[in-house]
Amino acid sequence: LPPGCDPRPEPADNIGEDAPLGQWSRGFTFGHRWLRNAWQDRVPDDLEAEYGAAVLAMGFFSSRDVAQACRQQAEAMESVDEMAGHMLKMLPQAHEMYFNLGQAIRQALDELGPGRQPSNGGSGQRH
Repeated sequence: LPPGCDPRPEPADNIGEDAPLGQWSRGFTFGHRWLRNAWQDRVPDDLEAEYGAAVLAMGFFSSRDVAQACRQQAEAMESVDEMAGHMLKMLPQAHEMYFNLGQAIRQALDELGPGRQPSNGGSGQRH
């Protein structure tokens, strides 16, 4: 995480716009929405679940509504506050997985060459 985004001691206190980690999480979510267009259909099937878990963990802290939606999507029996502790522990692995996937996609696109890259590669268009 960047300087100033260190997690607060109580995991649930990191949820929302008033928390530095929550602000980072919100920024990640906006950036991911843009990248999602460039990465569409490029995440290998065998990594799809791991990729989804990484995105879920990194976006979890952006707001209480998002955290609740993540909880429901994961069909978790624990509360949002309890889930925050698990998500906080997952962040380092989620960052690494997301970075590695991005590097692999970039390499694959570079191998295609500049004239053969997909037309939606980072156009910012929403589908």
